[in-house]
Amino acid sequence: MFEVELSITPQRAWIHNISPKYSAVVKILDCKPVKRGGVQELFEILVAADQVEAVLKELRSDHSIRGLELISVKDGRIIGSLISHTCSACMVLASSDCFLISSTLNRDGTISWLLLGNKASVKKLLDQLEKQGVKFVLKKIERAKTPNLLTKRQEEVLLLAYELGYFDQPRRINLHSLASLLKLSPPTLSELLRKAQKKVIAEYLKSKQTRRSIK
Repeated sequence: MFEVELSITPQRAWIHNISPKYSAVVKILDCKPVKRGGVQELFEILVAADQVEAVLKELRSDHSIRGLELISVKDGRIIGSLISHTCSACMVLASSDCFLISSTLNRDGTISWLLLGNKASVKKLLDQLEKQGVKFVLKKIERAKTPNLLTKRQEEVLLLAYELGYFDQPRRINLHSLASLLKLSPPTLSELLRKAQKKVIAEYLKSKQTRRSIK
C-alpha cells in the first residue's frame, strides 16, 4: 500500500464559491458516487458565526448542488452532506479504489488530498485525473508505514459499524446515526473509522505478503 499526497486544482467545485468569499475553512470528510450521477460529499465548514446564514443561503442557491442535508450547525461550524455534479476530481476519486484520508482546501484554491491505495489503484487514479483534464501535482508517494494494532476504542467502533451494516451496500445505518449511537460527532467518527480501516487493510496486506514469501 502507498500513501499519496496530491495538490489538486479542481474545476467548478462548489467550495470555491464558499471559501474565499467568506474566509471559510472547508474540509471534505468523505465522498462516494451516487446512482443518478454526481458525488455525495460529507463536509465540514468553519466560518465566523455571523456568516453562517450567508454560507447556508449560498449552498442552498447553488444549482450545482442537490440533496443538501445539515447534520450540525453550531458556533460557526457547519457539518453536512450534499451531492455535487461539477467537480471532476471528486468524481474520479469517488469512483476509485483509493481511500481518502483527508481533503483540505488551501488558501490558493488548490485542494490537498492524502490518500491510501495500492500501486494499481493509485496509477488508475492519476491516469483518470489526467484524462479528465484535472490539474494536479504529486507531492508525495511512499509506502505506507506498518500500522500498530487497533486501539480498544478503534476496535469497538469498527466492530459496531460492521455489525450494524455501515459497510453494507446499501448501508443499513448512516454515519450520522452511528455517530449518535456512539456519542461522537460525525467528523470524529469518520476520522476514527478511516484510521482503523487503514490499519486493518495494511496489516492484512502485510500478512499476505509474509505468507507469500514463506511459500
